[in-house]
Amino acid sequence: PFRGGGEGLRRPRGSAEGWVLLLRVYLLLRGAGPFAGNSGSEWMVPIQPVGDGSAIYEPLRSLEATGGTDIYYPIVAALDALDGVSARTKHVLLFSDGKTVDEYRDYDGLLARLQGTEVTLSTIAIGQTPNIPLLTALIQAGHGVLYSASDVRNLPQVSIEATQRLSRSRFVTDDVPVSGPLASGDLSTIPEIGGHVLTYAKPSAEVLLWAGEDPLFARWRIGSGQVAVLNTDLDSDWSRQWLAWGKAGLLLDTMISSVEPITTSALGLTGSGKIVDRQVEVLADARDKDGEFENFLDLSALLVGTGII
Repeated sequence: PFRGGGEGLRRPRGSAEGWVLLLRVYLLLRGAGPFAGNSGSEWMVPIQPVGDGSAIYEPLRSLEATGGTDIYYPIVAALDALDGVSARTKHVLLFSDGKTVDEYRDYDGLLARLQGTEVTLSTIAIGQTPNIPLLTALIQAGHGVLYSASDVRNLPQVSIEATQRLSRSRFVTDDVPVSGPLASGDLSTIPEIGGHVLTYAKPSAEVLLWAGEDPLFARWRIGSGQVAVLNTDLDSDWSRQWLAWGKAGLLLDTMISSVEPITTSALGLTGSGKIVDRQVEVLADARDKDGEFENFLDLSALLVGTGII
């Protein structure tokens, strides 16, 4: 945890109990080392095995919001300390509104270091108006996740979510049932998958197949095209049931077609729609006779009720 000024870590009523709840989750990990990140920063507890957590509880109870926030040096200190730690997973979880001191810090160098290290970094953005550009840059370089706790009273629950994600194995090697929009019709009997890589869908992604509660096959739009990710291996025991299935070819063809739909309209248009925040978003792909995308067209659409056409 970090101290912070501004909209940083204001301690609400019952926060001590909240931190105890958080630290019970940290017991899943090998070690912890809280760091206070005011303008004068210091380790509250050095990195060490958690044990029963008692060595960490008391320093957290005294955590108060004082001074300005300077997150640069605490992150550097955390990376320095973790360099000497032998662990399967090394992760920095930053609690901050990101409103750091208005002084020069070598964030370009820090981002480059995060990109090249085995240590990952996630942030919990605290408050109503956090510095999202800075926090986003940190988690992108640190290959982590940005969480939001606009109400500090929700901080323990958000922290638990972040820690539970971290504590899970990167690979799931059990037989898991597959579901999702593509697992319907002729593909409704899709077999279980024997293994997959644990990932979390980005907000803009559409998950078409789930392995239990984990994304298995997802797609999202980039510019005029689409990108898809399949989080399993088609050349291993993980997919043995799929490959032995009589409809394996149809499954793969359907996944490929979902990324690059076949244009059937005589006008060269392919339309799709979805409901977002109670509004309908319509996307039309237009191609010329050679199959190339056409841009800057003047298009219109008519929304009609079910059964009218």
